[in-house]
Amino acid sequence: MSYSLDLFETYLQELEWRYQLDSEREILRLGVNCQHGSFEVIIHILDDIDLVKCFSIFPVRVPEQHRPKVAEYLTRANYGLLFGNFEMDYADGEVRFRTSMNTDDVAINSVVARHLVQQNINTADRYLGGLLRVVYGEVAPADAIRDAESQPEGGATDPDDE
Repeated sequence: MSYSLDLFETYLQELEWRYQLDSEREILRLGVNCQHGSFEVIIHILDDIDLVKCFSIFPVRVPEQHRPKVAEYLTRANYGLLFGNFEMDYADGEVRFRTSMNTDDVAINSVVARHLVQQNINTADRYLGGLLRVVYGEVAPADAIRDAESQPEGGATDPDDE
């Protein structure tokens, strides 16, 4: 097992969050509850290319007829982000938020691990409500972004606490 994987496992254990480990593929999976919804979070360690990726998978698949509006919403969200980006799979409507960091010659520690994961989860949660309003509430993407970006960032909680 890699040092990076051990570090992320220790971080999750310190939070007392439950997770599943796929040690062969160096993937950690967990569920988190946030202010606006729940996410599946995947932390993938790629030691061979010195990379750690973190994904928050949105709890809905965007219906095909709404994908152009959601693409606009995600593009507007991405434009102002300092860290990470939203992605949508046009084939199946999956939406996720991705953060990553290169670990080559970097002293990765628990502070860095926490920042990568928490920033990911908090950003995904901040924009979830707007995405749902675009899909199901017929709200214009520009209006939904304005509302999402005026909200304070929330935080993740242990799914077992809910």
